[in-house]
Order: sequence, then structure tokens, then C-alpha cells
Amino acid sequence: MRDPNRIFEIEKPFPEWMVQYIEDQTKDVNWQFVNVPEEHEEGLNYRTPALFTNVMFCTQSNILDDHKELTKLLHTALTREIIPNTITDAQINQVTRTRLNGTVQGVYYGPHNDVRNGKPGLWTFVYYVNDADGDTIFFSDEGKTEMKRTKYKKGNAILFPAHYWHTMDVTTVPLRVSIGMTYSIETKLNEEF
Repeated sequence: MRDPNRIFEIEKPFPEWMVQYIEDQTKDVNWQFVNVPEEHEEGLNYRTPALFTNVMFCTQSNILDDHKELTKLLHTALTREIIPNTITDAQINQVTRTRLNGTVQGVYYGPHNDVRNGKPGLWTFVYYVNDADGDTIFFSDEGKTEMKRTKYKKGNAILFPAHYWHTMDVTTVPLRVSIGMTYSIETKLNEEF
């Protein structure tokens, strides 16, 4: 069961100097074009039109990024203040992935979740980097029933269970940029009800 109250909207988690620093650091990115898996309503897997990404850090692939200062700054802010203030009983084990995502004007990307096994325990933090539009839409199932929407607004963020299915609504700007970080967190909020 999915609970919309476990999707936390975080208004302005970073000071203004950091908002500008993050945007400046993400302007010159070595983007890679990737497909996003989506399940067809008849149960067949296929790939949607893709998005642009830059993996900054990944424990599974042993990728260490070219954006070390930015990654360290984000990680420090998240583990010392943002996650503990949002999930008060959080025991943060590790960051498992950090990546930049770029979505382009007029393309719908389809529902997905951020974990392969679909189990609780991993949480995703998404930070909205630039001036853009297009809600983040969450689903109570595998991408069929809308549960909640959060507005894309530069400087804001969301924190949610990584196994929750979600997608980005179509944007009207040439390139919408976000940063996604996935953490292994122990909390009572991982318990299904």
C-alpha cells in the first residue's frame, strides 16, 4: 500500500547561495541519453522515449563522479540536516546513487520507480534545479492510479520512498534539470501497513 503522507515536499532546503551554486554547476554537463523502462498496460515491457542523465555517483556500478564537490555538499546537507529534519527517526546508512536528470520539452517519460526489487528501505530525494514546470506525479500502484502531485519549482525538493511509482509531467521549457539522490534509510516509515 502506498501512503501519500510519506511523500514529503521540502520548500527551499538550501540557502540561496547554494541554490545558485547548484544551478551554475549543472549548466555544463556531459549528458548521456538513456531509455526509461516502462511496463505496457498488457504487461509487456518496453522502453519509453528517454531522458538525459549524468550519473554522479553509484555504489552498484562503482561510478565516482566529476562533480565531487557538488555531490559532497549535497550529501552533507542531506545527512546532517534535511533528512533528519524530515524523517525524525531516520538512521541513514548510505547514499546509493546520485544523478542529474534532464528532461526535454514536450516529451512524456512514463511511470517508473527507483529500485529494482520494489521493496521499502531506499528513499529518493529529488531537487528541482532550474526554472521549469511539470509536476512530479505519484501513483498508488504501478503507474495507473494517480495518488499525488508535487509542483516543480526551482529550489524546492521532495523526499519519498524509492519504490513508489512516479513520473514527471511534460515540461514546456527546453531542458528541465533535477538532481536525484537515493539513500538507504532505516525508519518506521519503511513498514507497510
